Amino acid sequence: MADSGRLLGFEHIGVSVADLEAMVAWYSGALDLEVEGDFEIAALGVRGSVLSRAGFKVELIEMEGSAGDPNAELGPGAALSRRGLGHVCLRVAGIEAFYEVLLARGAVAMIAPRPSPLPGWKYAYVGDPEGNRIELMEAS
Repeated sequence: MADSGRLLGFEHIGVSVADLEAMVAWYSGALDLEVEGDFEIAALGVRGSVLSRAGFKVELIEMEGSAGDPNAELGPGAALSRRGLGHVCLRVAGIEAFYEVLLARGAVAMIAPRPSPLPGWKYAYVGDPEGNRIELMEAS
């Protein structure tokens, strides 16, 4: 019998990067992810790596000639000025300590841990070394 189609969950997040090797090193070191596999689509000038840990997956994709986000250094608020995906959010425990660990591992400080506008949560923002925004959230 044919499956009628249903959502099973999110498979991975995809992040476009300028320097695949550097970003694989950063994401694997900063978030303790392991490389699951690499791929290439030569006709498009694309290379990538899938990193994972405990069901969480990040696909890092490098494309020849890709352009960076002109608002990357402006922090999470700037992402709201354009439509599309603005950030990735990770649920964490010990948000203050995890925030400091990411900064020590090369993340860029954007918003230090603080109470969230959503009751019962704390949040923070960092940027990866290329300026991609990463939100951290912890139930308080």
